Amino acid sequence: MRVLAVCAAAVRRVVVSMRAFAVCAVAVWRAAAAARAPAACAAALLCWASAAPAQAPPGGTFIETDVQPRSPFVQQQALFVLRVFTTRSLKGSVTPLKPRGDVVVENLGGMKRYQASRNGGNYQVFEQRYLFFAQNSGELVFDPIVLAGSYIENNRRFNVREQSQAVRVTVRPAPPSFPGGWLPARSVELKEKWSQEPADWKVGDSLVRTLILRGKGVSANQLPEIEWPRMDDFNVYPDQARLSGRIDGENSTGERRRNIVLIPSKAGRRTLPAIRIPWWNTDTDRLEYAVLPARELEIGEGDAGAVVTLGGTADSAAAAPPPAAPRRASAWMWFSFALAVAWLATLAFFSRAAWRAWWFRRREGARFLRLCRARLKRACAANDARAAKDALIEWAALVWPDTAPATLGQAADLCAAAPGGDRLHREINALKRALYGGAESWPGQELWQACSAFSPPPPQPAPDAESRLAALHIITRPPP
Repeated sequence: MRVLAVCAAAVRRVVVSMRAFAVCAVAVWRAAAAARAPAACAAALLCWASAAPAQAPPGGTFIETDVQPRSPFVQQQALFVLRVFTTRSLKGSVTPLKPRGDVVVENLGGMKRYQASRNGGNYQVFEQRYLFFAQNSGELVFDPIVLAGSYIENNRRFNVREQSQAVRVTVRPAPPSFPGGWLPARSVELKEKWSQEPADWKVGDSLVRTLILRGKGVSANQLPEIEWPRMDDFNVYPDQARLSGRIDGENSTGERRRNIVLIPSKAGRRTLPAIRIPWWNTDTDRLEYAVLPARELEIGEGDAGAVVTLGGTADSAAAAPPPAAPRRASAWMWFSFALAVAWLATLAFFSRAAWRAWWFRRREGARFLRLCRARLKRACAANDARAAKDALIEWAALVWPDTAPATLGQAADLCAAAPGGDRLHREINALKRALYGGAESWPGQELWQACSAFSPPPPQPAPDAESRLAALHIITRPPP
């Protein structure tokens, strides 16, 4: 193919040169007719020599592309490498990477420059690397990359234009036997951290257990929610998950971290059950599990004198000094009273303006929410999985504006954490399996019924684990 491209460029240069020669031949003939043949012929020949385009000779510059792996799974991390080889002091630019389809592309830093050998010659190489994650199975096509540049040689500027071939990649669907949510990665690990070692844990005491799910070769949005098993011997208060990610060399590393407050309600030997998360090892092409093993704990009896309060103790209240006798009114008291009245008036003014702004946002948000629900209803009625995905993400971003989910997985996590959202959570996971598992059809009626029956709670600021612990279970004990 490269030989054909070089031949085509040579033919174009010959055609342009023949046109210029024809123009100059006409000029020579006219000059001879006017008896000014010698000077006119020389001028015409100079015109012909300068009219030829300054195109670079073939073979000095070419483009090379590479994709690893050539047949990735859907949502698997893959690498696209672009290399420009040249023997000249070239200045120019290349077009950006343009995939056809639903693909997430991340640029791995700036362009690298080094020396390399090809076909017995030494070249300067300009290399750019990309990570991409195909969101659908089937054939993925990357458009040709075009290089446009120029260089100067012998006081003449030469133009260079090279084009790569289109790159075609076959994206495999997730294996139908894979359990749970699809997670392709190079490595996945599940760890835990405690606010303090639970060796002397007693009934009524509270500890924070942090679960950390970290994956290599995945983004943070791909990591599934850590399903917490039901336990009758503990009061469990999970916090919202925190996501983070980074590019480590040529791999995307994602992390999901979640704090869980545990309060034992019974003494004796208790077991924290094991947690297993399935994932697909893309290096070995097989199913594996990230496991947090079960843990045996000895829970002691709580202190008999412990009293649950919302702050302070009875002893501290009894020990409080009696209130001081009221003082006689003075000018300072009246001045303080005037300042308080002025502060209340200012607060009322700004509260009224803030209330009006809040009401406007709420009215507009309700209108957009109705539009998103109408789009979701039409997509479900037409069994259009991709349109339902877009409408569902927009709907979730309006329902939870503080979190603003950008993927189906994030929307499913928010539904699972909301009261009565289990059914909608299951239907969203079914939509994910239909989109990423290569299913030919998807029934949308169940998703619409689940969304119609779901009533999201009003948005509230999410407290951290420690402040929630203080609000839930503050225990004070009498001094020894």
